[in-house]
Amino acid sequence: MRRSLLGLLVVLASLLATAAPASAGPGSAVRESDVDHDRADDELPLIAGSRGGVEVFWWSAKGVESALPLVPFVQFELNPNLVLDIHVPISFVVNAHIRGEDKAILGLGNPTVGLTYVTTSNGLTWFVGGRASLPLAGMSDSRTWLQSNLFGAIGMSLYDLHYWAYKYLPVGARGGFEYQTKNSIFFRGELAPTIYVPLDSDQAGIVGAAQRKTQLFYQLRVEMEGRADSGWGGGLGLQVFHAVTEGDTLGRGDNAQGAIEPFLSYDSSSTFGRLGCLIALDTPLGLGFDKGKVAALHLTLGTHF
Repeated sequence: MRRSLLGLLVVLASLLATAAPASAGPGSAVRESDVDHDRADDELPLIAGSRGGVEVFWWSAKGVESALPLVPFVQFELNPNLVLDIHVPISFVVNAHIRGEDKAILGLGNPTVGLTYVTTSNGLTWFVGGRASLPLAGMSDSRTWLQSNLFGAIGMSLYDLHYWAYKYLPVGARGGFEYQTKNSIFFRGELAPTIYVPLDSDQAGIVGAAQRKTQLFYQLRVEMEGRADSGWGGGLGLQVFHAVTEGDTLGRGDNAQGAIEPFLSYDSSSTFGRLGCLIALDTPLGLGFDKGKVAALHLTLGTHF
């Protein structure tokens, strides 16, 4: 199943990349006048421009009434080709079942700062950058803190796991593209490998049960979105997380996790939003909608500035 998911995502990424015009290339700024449609100034790529908002996931299962990982974020366009982003993950669980009691629990993940180079020409945007996370998820050994962060990671189908890594220093890279057709169909793809550097020799807290060591994980997402002139739209995303150096993610006999996300979206000159349903496809967290598995609502709200 894991190889099938990886193969599918690689094929889709290749198809989406080749959908762009062959003449498109690097070297022009995001808002240059050579973009080939009338609404180009309103249709900035997701990776470009200045914006702020919050992502919220809502996952519920046996023993977890509601897990609500949320990630406030802000993105600054330093210049037309350079973007700075900051994400602060917070985990909150309503009525988590811990030691025979139902209680609300709270945790803090790893605040993450990224810097990305962006270039756009003829509707095709390429980007490449890096990020590093401040390892605050491991600043408490409280069981409720750790459990809340674990539920946060599960509720996001292990994607962006660097937010929740316990007593690791995550340092990663990212690269990808976004292509917009003349009729406002968007194709996107991103690959993001991350190295997890251990801060001590204790047992791993979130991924795997082996002795703590330097880890290499990556995540890959491709999506297609259509958008009307009104700003309303929708699409479908496919994503995979793969723990390359860890043979047993979460101790459940697998080291990769795939998920699919149909979504509705809205984007205007001032505000944006997206509502999706993130559904785990394979073990250890899928199939979504099965008992104890992951199917989470995913809401993003924010503003351009």
